[in-house]
Amino acid sequence: MQIILAENPQHATANNLLGGVYLSKKDFGAAEKAYLSQIKSNSGSAVAYLQLGRIYIHQGNLEAAATIFEKGLEEVPDDVQLAIGLATVYERQGDYEEAISIYEKILERQPGNGVSVNNL
Repeated sequence: MQIILAENPQHATANNLLGGVYLSKKDFGAAEKAYLSQIKSNSGSAVAYLQLGRIYIHQGNLEAAATIFEKGLEEVPDDVQLAIGLATVYERQGDYEEAISIYEKILERQPGNGVSVNNL
């Protein structure tokens, strides 16, 4: 991956894989950098937004997590995982009305979505 990124620092797949390697090592700063690079080169990468949001949740930075999930949903509005991530943040912040609203929207599109059914 390092060779690919040396030649093309914006290579989305390599940045995604590198971010995953850093996550497995719990090197959240390096993982964040890789996912931000992926978003910069491919703003439609739901995976990068999702992983970055999870990093922020893990670090207890719910505001940053909400912001990144919202940005992700602006770019990939129908991504259910990003919507669930945002709803999860709202739940943790105690904003249950917003979380409920998101889960209900998910269920309109995917009536059998287990996470949304459970969390409602």
